[in-house]
Amino acid sequence: MGAWGVKPFENDDAADFVYQVESDGLDAILAGLDAAATADYCEADQGAQAVAAAALAAAARDGQEDLLSREAAEALATIREAVLAKAGLAKLARRALRSVRGPGSELVDLWADSDEADAWNAVIDDLMERLSE
Repeated sequence: MGAWGVKPFENDDAADFVYQVESDGLDAILAGLDAAATADYCEADQGAQAVAAAALAAAARDGQEDLLSREAAEALATIREAVLAKAGLAKLARRALRSVRGPGSELVDLWADSDEADAWNAVIDDLMERLSE
C-alpha cells in the first residue's frame, strides 16, 4: 500500500476508490464497505477502500469533510442525498471498520508496524464515533 498519511484518502487504494465512486456512486460505497465487513481476512486494499467509504458516509451525515481529499468531497457532493437516504449505511460502515481494525486485517498489521499507528487508530476512532447512531 502506498500511503503518504493517515487520513482515509492519503493512500493509493483510496485515491483509486474515488474513481469508482465517481462512476458507480452509492454502489461503490456499499461494495467497499461490504467487502471488508464480510471478509474472513481483510486485504490492505479492501481495508483502505472501506475506510474511505466510511469517511464518505460520515461526511455525508455530519458535513465534516476534513478527512476527505478534494476529489472525494467533489464525488460525495454528487451523491450525498443517496448516501443519506440509504438505510443501514452507518451500521454497515461500523462493521467494516471493525473488520479493518480486527485481527484478520492486513491493514491493521501494516499500520501497527509504523510510527503513525496511534494517529491512524485515532482516525478510525473518529469515524466510528461519527457513524454512531
